[in-house]
Amino acid sequence: LTYARDIAMTENVGYIVVFDLDEQQYWLTSSENFDAENAASSLATASSSAISRAQQNTSVSEEGSSEGEISPARTAMIAGIPRKPSTSVEISAINITHDYRKPLASVSLANSSSANISSNSSSNPEFNSTEVTTGTEYILFTPKGTSEDMVLYLQDKTGKMMSVRVKRGTGQVSI
Repeated sequence: LTYARDIAMTENVGYIVVFDLDEQQYWLTSSENFDAENAASSLATASSSAISRAQQNTSVSEEGSSEGEISPARTAMIAGIPRKPSTSVEISAINITHDYRKPLASVSLANSSSANISSNSSSNPEFNSTEVTTGTEYILFTPKGTSEDMVLYLQDKTGKMMSVRVKRGTGQVSI
């Protein structure tokens, strides 16, 4: 999550971490590759897009050395690659507050038909807290380093829980 925030600021592109609770995996993708109707499609396009951007933003000088932006290559080998939590840990739930003024915020509602969710309206009608225990969910980090409020609940095989929090506005991650 911290890496997604940092890379969004470095590359000046929104980055999203997508969580698939059914498959117990997560992956990084740029907002440019994220399909609101089919989150899994970002798996196939994210890695190839990062490699393509790295090649487009790097030029070879007359001396044969590379010049240009190096930052897109930072995600080339990890974007769109699904990762699993440790074998003794599972993603048990995600509680997220999407900002409905952002265009990607509708994704969790679009995917909610296949997800077990509960909504809690806050005092501000533009924000809606959703707890997801199945299906997919995501968190967006903007080029300014901001994000949405999120709590990611992890559980080990003994039943111990840990929460990873992301603060809205700063994108800061804490455990």
